Amino acid sequence: VFPRDDAGRPLSPTLYTAGDPTCPDPTYFGFAFDKNGNLLVNEAFGKATSIPAPNAGAVSSFSIGRRTGTLTPISTSVANMQTTPCWAVVDTHGHLFVSNNNSDSISSYTVGTDGSLTLLDQAASVSVGSVPNDMMIGTDRFNSSFLYANNAGNCTVGAWRVGADSTLAPLGTCSRSPVTAGPRAFAG
Repeated sequence: VFPRDDAGRPLSPTLYTAGDPTCPDPTYFGFAFDKNGNLLVNEAFGKATSIPAPNAGAVSSFSIGRRTGTLTPISTSVANMQTTPCWAVVDTHGHLFVSNNNSDSISSYTVGTDGSLTLLDQAASVSVGSVPNDMMIGTDRFNSSFLYANNAGNCTVGAWRVGADSTLAPLGTCSRSPVTAGPRAFAG
């Protein structure tokens, strides 16, 4: 975390690790912010010889000190029983979606107004061979939300309509160029 001085310039960072600082487990990975500015962080488990640990993904949430940038845990390691959580996005209804690479799944959580996390569905969407990586949320002019996932496993982009209750209704996939020649991330 890089605190800023009064002019907005970054100061010396504070490093946060989970578990043993010499060999952190879990490893913090993808992250997002909820509408109240709380930090939501994916956690992949496993030591160097066992990464990724199967069925051990989780998410933690932290409040952020406004002047110092200090992280204070809200919910810690809320498990989704999936493997290698990668990307995290939050929709307009306050739901968190997490792509789980090695489980070929997307998990859903609800985010409380205080930043607390509750697992809604460990596998809100599953598609064999997709290996979802980066994701983004889009909203149309009618305030409907859509989730898009960059699927590295089969070179597609998956699309879902997001229900007000966080359910994902599949809209299909679009082919894209092979991973070796094509895009690997979204920009939003």
